[in-house]
Amino acid sequence: MTAPKRYPMKRLAILSSAAAFLLAALPARALIDAALQMQLGNPSGATADTNNYHHYLIQRPVEALDYNATRGLPNWVSWNFTSADVSNAVARSPVYFTDTNLPPNFYRVTSADYAGSGWDRGHLCPSADRLNSRENNDMVFLMSNIMPQASSQNSGVWAQLEGDCRKIASTNNEMLIICGPSQFTGDTIASGRVAVPGHTWKIAVVVPLGSGSALDRIDYSTRVIAVTIPNSNSVGSTPWTNFLTSVNELETETGFTFFTALPPNLAAVLRSKVDGQLPPAPAIAGFWPASGSAGASISIAGTNLNFTTNVTFGGVSASFLIHSSTNLSAIVPAGASSGPIVAATLGGTAAGPGAFIVSTNDAPDLAIAITRSGDFTQGDVNAAYTIIVTNLGPGASSGVVAVTNLLPAGLSAVGWGGPGWTADLGTLTCTRADSLPPGSAYPPITLTVKVAANAPACVTNMAVVSGVGDPYADNNTALEVTIINPAAAPTVVTGIATGVGTTTATLNGIVNPNGQPAQVHFEYGPTTNYGATAFCAGTYSGMTPQAVSADLEGLLAGATYHFRVVATNVLGATAGADQTFTTGGPDLAVSVAHHGDFVQGYICSYILTVTNLGDGASLGAVTVTNTLPAGLTACGLSGDGWETDLSTLTCTRADSLAAGAAYPAIILSALVATNAPASVTHMAAVSGGGENNLDNNTAGDPTTINPAGGEAGGSILAGWNVSALSNYGPSPLAPTTNAAHLAVEGLTRGAGVGTGGTAAARAWGGTTWTNASAAAAISSDRCATFSVAASNGYTLSFAAISRFDYRRSPTGPTNGLLQCQLGTGDFITLAAVSYPSAGSGGASLSPILLSSIPALQNIGPGTNVTFRIVNWAGTSSAGTWYIFDVANSAAPDFEVLGTVAPAVTPAADLAIHLTHAGNFTQGDLGRTCTLLVTNCGTAPTTGAVMVTNLLPAGLVATAIGGSGWASDLGALACSRSDALAAGASYPPITVTVNVATNAPASLTNLAVVAGGGETNMANNVAHDPITIIALAPIELWRLHWFGTTANSGPAADTAVAAGDGLPNLLKYALGLNPLVPADDPVAGDIASGYLRLTVPKNPDAVDVTFHVEAAAALDAAWTTNNTTVEINTATLLRARANDPVAGSAAGFIRLRISRP
Repeated sequence: MTAPKRYPMKRLAILSSAAAFLLAALPARALIDAALQMQLGNPSGATADTNNYHHYLIQRPVEALDYNATRGLPNWVSWNFTSADVSNAVARSPVYFTDTNLPPNFYRVTSADYAGSGWDRGHLCPSADRLNSRENNDMVFLMSNIMPQASSQNSGVWAQLEGDCRKIASTNNEMLIICGPSQFTGDTIASGRVAVPGHTWKIAVVVPLGSGSALDRIDYSTRVIAVTIPNSNSVGSTPWTNFLTSVNELETETGFTFFTALPPNLAAVLRSKVDGQLPPAPAIAGFWPASGSAGASISIAGTNLNFTTNVTFGGVSASFLIHSSTNLSAIVPAGASSGPIVAATLGGTAAGPGAFIVSTNDAPDLAIAITRSGDFTQGDVNAAYTIIVTNLGPGASSGVVAVTNLLPAGLSAVGWGGPGWTADLGTLTCTRADSLPPGSAYPPITLTVKVAANAPACVTNMAVVSGVGDPYADNNTALEVTIINPAAAPTVVTGIATGVGTTTATLNGIVNPNGQPAQVHFEYGPTTNYGATAFCAGTYSGMTPQAVSADLEGLLAGATYHFRVVATNVLGATAGADQTFTTGGPDLAVSVAHHGDFVQGYICSYILTVTNLGDGASLGAVTVTNTLPAGLTACGLSGDGWETDLSTLTCTRADSLAAGAAYPAIILSALVATNAPASVTHMAAVSGGGENNLDNNTAGDPTTINPAGGEAGGSILAGWNVSALSNYGPSPLAPTTNAAHLAVEGLTRGAGVGTGGTAAARAWGGTTWTNASAAAAISSDRCATFSVAASNGYTLSFAAISRFDYRRSPTGPTNGLLQCQLGTGDFITLAAVSYPSAGSGGASLSPILLSSIPALQNIGPGTNVTFRIVNWAGTSSAGTWYIFDVANSAAPDFEVLGTVAPAVTPAADLAIHLTHAGNFTQGDLGRTCTLLVTNCGTAPTTGAVMVTNLLPAGLVATAIGGSGWASDLGALACSRSDALAAGASYPPITVTVNVATNAPASLTNLAVVAGGGETNMANNVAHDPITIIALAPIELWRLHWFGTTANSGPAADTAVAAGDGLPNLLKYALGLNPLVPADDPVAGDIASGYLRLTVPKNPDAVDVTFHVEAAAALDAAWTTNNTTVEINTATLLRARANDPVAGSAAGFIRLRISRP
């Protein structure tokens, strides 16, 4: 016969998707119907309960399946088909679909979950079995119909089996198929969400076409194909017949019960078949009891009885029930006479030894029943069955009644018995001899079992009762199908420690009990040997990850601890990865600073500060060590609370320093040599305090040294000539030199300074300098002070203490500080000095530089600057210290240099700064520009300050404002009236803008500030150039339809936003609205004698390429080499295949869209 005429039909696809003109025959009849896809029964008892994570039943027109949400794939899929369903009316779907119909509490596997996994997206119900319509084919591309398959197995032996099933269907057969995964090894993909099976199995029942349902046409002769195939590339294209097995073996492998919709005996026979193998011959070894009346149940033992199709008593057919290959039971039929019992099977016939005697009887009828409470779970240790024996017969039982339980693999007995029963746990038998009256029941027997960790998902427990004189064996056996939920040892993740303090912390983790109650604890300690345990209260149960935590106390401060979470259930213990945390402790850091540049020949000072950056207070002694560079000679070292040693340049103290606090500063003063280099670095280090972090314990201070010159210039502001004084001199002592426009308060002794005893001539000073520290001397007011203030209209700047001549007695003070105070502020230390000379001729200190200290420059009129000389460390209250006339001349013996200058009237000066972050992009939303107003003047602002932003075209403001500003979005202006201090800035103003999709490549933002009482307008305008990055055409398209430019989520190229099968990239190329379902606008025809596509084009889609490709077969190579473009404009593309339809057995053409 000739091949049928085949007509083209079209399907579009993107990139590697195969969507094309397809030549196919139309189907004659289809059996696709949701009611027909589970005709052989529900093997696992799956339900449509959305909380049934392990066995969730889904019924669709093309298949029925039991979905396992914990494994991310079906337990089994069932479907039927005839040759009509594989009519090739449509092409294979190019897209795998996420099953959004799954319950929202299930994880919904995506095609991307398989990307890079090394496993195929393997169909259970294959695409080729559902090619009669687009809708039906798309349904088998739902990811709920997919399992991970080895590529060579999927395309080899598995594909051969699928193809051979379709060949069998083509010979007037209907195929009833069920298949699934099995033998899971623990391998997963998709971050553990999808399990990888070790085997794949399939059952195919071949039913001849005919009237009625397929079940009506199944009998003992029906062909059954059952295979189990390793899910490995190693099997490749091995013939599937090498993997044949029986359905009984698959039940053992999977834990399911197949053919539950068939009559029990028919199901038992079909489960026993192995395709292509003849059943073995049967034999009857015996039967019990040897006699009985009509209606009595007789147990028949033998071999190969699982293929039985008929049982006769004396030639009269009896009802029977196959229990196993070695046992069946039959009911003595009415009208039977004594004679042989004969079993007819598919492998032959067998007669029992001897004759069965048919008698009349008024006997008991013992019936047995098994029940359980709820499903079992892997690892259960006290799961229980209840077994009850009842007498349904007309007579009482007599003699021994025995109950035997036959446990399935995966369950082991741990308890067995009941009141009045004699129980044997080893053999699982119970016996008793008391008579059971008609209609009564014995006390129940309880069987307690332990469920193995690897128990299958479904098992069947069986119990049998036997008793003297019970001829009715049909109810002597009870079966209980038991669902076993999966479980495993817990899975755990060690989290991070939170709430870490100096001695406390909270340990955190995640635990999934995996079906069995779990106890949780944390192990922690200084090493990975841990050594300590913190328990989490209670137990954790379920199949979901749960947060766990434990609070710790009494930890060591500043210590590093290791910890991990450990969870244990009956199936094992699991420990998480090791994590660490460090408790809070002290962390001492030292810094060194100085004011301005040093000058050769002057005394200059470093300021050292020790800060605790840690979380805990310091412990024990803290030591600071200085290393002065060459060219500097220490002449003073001091700090409140510090024990100082000028000879070693060390400072120590033992009081605790709180976290975040700093010790009082240390002042190290040094004489700069006249030949000191231009640049030196002073180094300081801190140690001790109980800290562990040494990274910040050293600091260096690079210092520029200028040659002696004008740095300390100026005139004498105040000077004292003491050559004419005696008896310690008066207090206060007015200066002998006083610059114009200055008010000077003379040298004044503090209240704690004494003047007893004989005083030196040519000197001003006193006694009683015996304090042990500078702080104590200040507290005792053993100081000398003088004050300087500029007159109205003038400013004052200090350059140096250029002359400082002193004399002390051998028991007088050895240490001193020079401090200053502006107005009523705090005193600050300018220099630490020492008085090494104790001779009667006195000595001179080197000049002390003041010009580098900002606070002593440009001091306004009327501000009183008080200098204080603090002396201590004298050894006797009679010890003296003076400002002394060393030169025995009329020149000043103590003088202060500086300058007095006319004051400049202060004024505000507002400046505006305009900035933005990074480049902007066309279509950006919510970008920001920042405006900052600063007072660069010398006085606060007065009155209102106004800021206006003049946005360029291409930017549209959506918000404007800042703390304290009154804003007007319409005018893009902000104003405020509070005064802005000199040198300060107002809180910034933020302008939020959207960038137009047609904004130019570069634009300049402009902002203006006005008001505030200023007069300098030169810095009142700010310009901010902004670079605008252009969007690609497809980004503009995404922004228009989806409000985003990102190639992700609903806007992704491959996303199907409208559910019409047309991905976004295709709709962009064709100029379609992606949010509205659309018919495919690409037209196909053969009017010209060639396969031809006519494609509308989006004229703006200049960043994609249109490929019209042809192939001789769907699985052949696609190429543009065998196509001709007839029309290609900005809005239309038409191309055809080069081979004429009339001369081609088959042909395919497709449109493919690509972009860089």
